[in-house]
Amino acid sequence: MYYVYLLRCADGTLYTGITTDPARRLAEHRSGHGAKYTAAHAAVRFEGLFSAPDRAAASRLEYRIKQLAREDKERLLRGEAPLDLAGYDRVPLAGEGGLPGPENARYRLIRSARRTLSAEITAAGEVLVRAPFACGDAEIARFLGAHARWIAVHREKQRTRAAAHPEPDDAARAALIARAKEVLPARVAFYGARMGLRPAAVTITGARKRFGSCSGRDRICFSWRLMQYPPEAVDYVVVHELAHIVHKNHGKPFYALIASILPDWRARQALLR
Repeated sequence: MYYVYLLRCADGTLYTGITTDPARRLAEHRSGHGAKYTAAHAAVRFEGLFSAPDRAAASRLEYRIKQLAREDKERLLRGEAPLDLAGYDRVPLAGEGGLPGPENARYRLIRSARRTLSAEITAAGEVLVRAPFACGDAEIARFLGAHARWIAVHREKQRTRAAAHPEPDDAARAALIARAKEVLPARVAFYGARMGLRPAAVTITGARKRFGSCSGRDRICFSWRLMQYPPEAVDYVVVHELAHIVHKNHGKPFYALIASILPDWRARQALLR
């Protein structure tokens, strides 16, 4: 594993480099043997650390960071992402000198004006952390440690789902989209007649996080990815979204309506996991 790091010096400046061993590299910089720049400016601690899959990827990121102005490097450290970091993981800095935290705590960080910390697992199995602007790396590391079991369980679920439903190639994607356009409007019409409901519109999208959604104006969207699942699961999503025309939340009346149409809805829902 290769790491691209941003090192804070005593005068507040930042130095960027690559290493395979952050602890060893930090010790070298502090001893004055890491680089001429850090020997002259006194290395203090790591401020940012990003893992890369190989040396070539690490070199590309190092070059891009070095081209940034000082203020943009600070923005990068705050999680404001002046660079596209797809393919790289930010490593939490929890140790003395800003050394990396646990291996399973790598995450992508998005900062905003929010007040609380949150974590989610993306479809790719990536840990995505959303944090306030003022939240430090140590606090984020503690948060991830407290939720380590939840993260591990849900990452494994995403890996299992991805293995069962791999991203299709262009030809397969086109076939799934065509099938979605053929099947889903017909299933909406079928169940809509049974429920006495009719959406304002039915749209097919490429959404990754939701199989379906119903807007406040009763417009229903379905992801073509739903076509990768059994017909029983497809019908559950159709009924689920139709029920949202009447109930805009997931309260008891909402599920009672679903159960009146699909008594086995829980088993059908489980097919989507």
